[in-house]
Amino acid sequence: MGISRLRQYALSILLTVWSVVFPGTLHTQLTACTAEGIVRDTTGAAISYAVVSVFPELSEGATAGQAVGTVVTDDDGFWSISLPGGGRYLIRCEHMAFETCDFFVVVGEETVRLETVLAPSAEYIEAVEVLGVPIRYSAGRYEVTMEGSELARNRNANELLGLLPGITTYDGLRLHGKSVGIVYIDDRRVEDRDELAALRAEDIEKVSVENRAGASEDATTKGGVVRITLRRPDDRGYYGTVTGSVSFTPQSSLYRLPFIFNYQKGRWNVYNYLSGAYGYGYETQTRQEEFRRGGYTQFSDVTERSAARSLSETFGVVYDLSDRHAVGFTVRVRLDGRDNASVASICREIAGNTESNAFGEYAYDGEMLLPQYQAAFNYTFDIDTLGSQFAVKADYMHTASKRRTDYRSVPSAGTEETYREFHAQSADALDTCIDMDKYFVSGGLLSVGGRYYRIGARLDQRREDMTGGEWTPNPETSMYYGNETQGAALYGEYSGSRGRFSYMVGVRMQYDRIDYKTGGNAGHHDYWRFIPSASLAYTFNRGKGDNLNLDIYRYGGSLPDPAQLSPLPVRISENSYYVGNPRLEPYTGFCADLTYTHRGRWTFAYGFDRAQHMSQNLTTLPSDDSGLSIVSPVNLGLSLTHSLSVGVNYR
Repeated sequence: MGISRLRQYALSILLTVWSVVFPGTLHTQLTACTAEGIVRDTTGAAISYAVVSVFPELSEGATAGQAVGTVVTDDDGFWSISLPGGGRYLIRCEHMAFETCDFFVVVGEETVRLETVLAPSAEYIEAVEVLGVPIRYSAGRYEVTMEGSELARNRNANELLGLLPGITTYDGLRLHGKSVGIVYIDDRRVEDRDELAALRAEDIEKVSVENRAGASEDATTKGGVVRITLRRPDDRGYYGTVTGSVSFTPQSSLYRLPFIFNYQKGRWNVYNYLSGAYGYGYETQTRQEEFRRGGYTQFSDVTERSAARSLSETFGVVYDLSDRHAVGFTVRVRLDGRDNASVASICREIAGNTESNAFGEYAYDGEMLLPQYQAAFNYTFDIDTLGSQFAVKADYMHTASKRRTDYRSVPSAGTEETYREFHAQSADALDTCIDMDKYFVSGGLLSVGGRYYRIGARLDQRREDMTGGEWTPNPETSMYYGNETQGAALYGEYSGSRGRFSYMVGVRMQYDRIDYKTGGNAGHHDYWRFIPSASLAYTFNRGKGDNLNLDIYRYGGSLPDPAQLSPLPVRISENSYYVGNPRLEPYTGFCADLTYTHRGRWTFAYGFDRAQHMSQNLTTLPSDDSGLSIVSPVNLGLSLTHSLSVGVNYR
């Protein structure tokens, strides 16, 4: 009842050539028409519930992002769509268990009848008995579509993630036993993980889970990545949640009240997250410490109290300039405060004599304020209907920390000591990047991009001693440092599939430079890092959701801070000085992770991690036997880790 694929292409080419050679003789006669057809599999059986969409062509090879019609095939695989007029259209056939098929067709006055054959997909599984939602497995990642799923009903985003293969949430967000490094919501990095508990799972369109940070992430990023895409409300529609929570333990209490709101009107989409929290903690403990160098044992009874408060606001707006162009703005403000107090009764025992060596009481109290401000801008351009996209992003953040602490030491014999410390730390960070994701009809994806960032940080740490009834600065324990860190990176990543195999290879080249100044000492350090990565996966028994995945990648440690690089001595205790190491390097690591997923529920994961040149503090004693010790960081550490994780998700 339809024409063959070969005849479709031949007719398409013929009509296209005719319209070019004899412009106006064909299209002037075209009026409203209909396209219809049947979708079958390779055995000839009809495919029901396949999604068929028709897109108009604007110019050769370019189509509009908005479909002129979308239907779902019936039990016989039949579909029919009324078109606004003749012309050349892109027709797309999709089904979760088959490869997506795209092809062009030229239509005229008469109804066009088509027959489409879909090939089984090696990446999709029939997830009815697994999750009730389609899961797409590929090398190093999987994607879950949540729209309309019973799995999302009456759950928040954090609970939903805990039901996905390999993810646990009872001890923080973990993937295959390792901490998740980054969480994104609509390409916005989530700074407050409590936002996941406030977000309804029913408002999520899809979730993408990556076993490791890709080439687009910073070289220091370690762990998996979770990307959440929210569904947009209908025009003039909205959704929102208000969730209150209270938790108690014998030593603490926490009160939290988050609010989420999403609104859509025309081309505008508004997202808002507001959260407030207050917590109180109380703890008493007894400590025993042995100091072999001093030849004494110290006992202490400590009572600690703390009160924390937090207020966070995130407001984002996305405006669709057209069907392909969009701009977005996000503003985030977070205000944190904390009050701490501690009282310790200390006793030193030397050679079994406790009375003559009682040390009395040691106490401190203080407060800390941490304001944070962030603004972000992004522009996206949808290159084609396959999902290819070009994006430009810029993110600015300012953070500050102000802390004051008063100390009081009352020994049983001797003079009472009173001093106070001030910490003022601030940082300004600018992060910009350009990304492009290019999808190919064959199913491949090429991601390339570049990044530039700049961070300026300052720390002013001062100590004042009470001497003769007046506060006197103590230069030996005071410290100031400032630094300008900047870096640039280029990266590329390609993923594809061949039969039941899928693969992904990537590389990141990153350059970082630190210019530091501390206490009159200044210097700089340059770092070059090369971060390759590769993933290989095999999907078998696709109807049951079985997948085997191997990830091999390299990562880097955090850059040293200026205090670790500066050779300026800073007193850290009565008999110790800290001296930085200008030659300190960030450590490097190598990982190999093998993961097997069975029926979309059971996960078995083995990981090997080798990290070298880790920073360790080395303590040396001067030859003059003055009793002082020097502490300096050096690259001496080597870490070898084997991990085994077995998990099952019950739903």
